[in-house]
Amino acid sequence: MQLRPYQQAAVNAVYDYLRDKNNRGKNPCVEICTGGGKTIVFSQIVKDAVELWDCLLYTSPSPRDA
Repeated sequence: MQLRPYQQAAVNAVYDYLRDKNNRGKNPCVEICTGGGKTIVFSQIVKDAVELWDCLLYTSPSPRDA
């Protein structure tokens, strides 16, 4: 799938953030409007990670009241 320019920019921004030694131990945050393709951006990052490392652990918090 071809990412839109702003989606590719978001992917690149995540990688730039992670490469910056001043951000060690911190987590990036991506803000994209409703319908902007957050899932597509995340999917690209997951795809890249799996291609690079052959594995990925993804966790997602659940609501406390669930």
